[in-house]
Amino acid sequence: MRETIFTYLFFFLLAYVFVCVIVYFFQEKMLFFPAKADPSLYRNYEEYEITIKHGNVTLHGWLLNPGKSNLIIYYGGNAEEVSWNLADFKTIKNFSVLLVNYRGYGKSEGVPGQEALFTDALYIYDQITGKSSRRFKKIIVFGRSLGTGVATYVAGKRPVDGMILVTPYDSILKLAQKYFPYLPVKWILKHPFNSMNYVENLNIPSLVLVAGRDQVIPNKNSENLISSLGNNCKEVVIRDAGHDDIQSFPSYWIEINNFLNGIRTS
Repeated sequence: MRETIFTYLFFFLLAYVFVCVIVYFFQEKMLFFPAKADPSLYRNYEEYEITIKHGNVTLHGWLLNPGKSNLIIYYGGNAEEVSWNLADFKTIKNFSVLLVNYRGYGKSEGVPGQEALFTDALYIYDQITGKSSRRFKKIIVFGRSLGTGVATYVAGKRPVDGMILVTPYDSILKLAQKYFPYLPVKWILKHPFNSMNYVENLNIPSLVLVAGRDQVIPNKNSENLISSLGNNCKEVVIRDAGHDDIQSFPSYWIEINNFLNGIRTS
């Protein structure tokens, strides 16, 4: 009887370790879902296309409304090809808008990962804005879903005048602990995206848009981050919105444009 119990325990532990190993080595496929380029859409925005060489990787994106004195830098979600936003961002007045696909997304080369996204984001910021003197009067970082972690990281490392976060999280680690409570995710997660660490010393105007019916990022995880942003943060909950359709609600763009107008005239 005792031998049978030990046999079951052995195979249970073996299966548990096997699952941990699988999650460790395949977590990128669970976190990043690179969307491919849509040439039919690209044709309408060829004049705005840009490429940025970072090391041996070429990143591809767009700079809309070039020549404006203010700039928005956009960071998309984990399954988002940023060209999907070109039509909407093209309508924003008084701001240039920079959208660059992550590594492996669209026509950008390379493989996505936390370190790659962070170092690329800082490099792109430096290349577009200039390291020694600011080329733009106002710079806004704008992140959605996974991209909120990139936006908060850049805001903590470079001068920005405002931040827009859509369906943000406190950390991917905390989300993983919620979805995989029986796995030691703290020890096997390679991409924690701990936004709470990046906002600790931020004191900039921020707009946070939360989907009241978010099926991916629980509102509690958004609220944890919002509580660290202080009095300069305006939270807007779009109650009937889900994680993937929040941009389809009229109040989404109304709040964003009001925020941008306030930054521009401040």
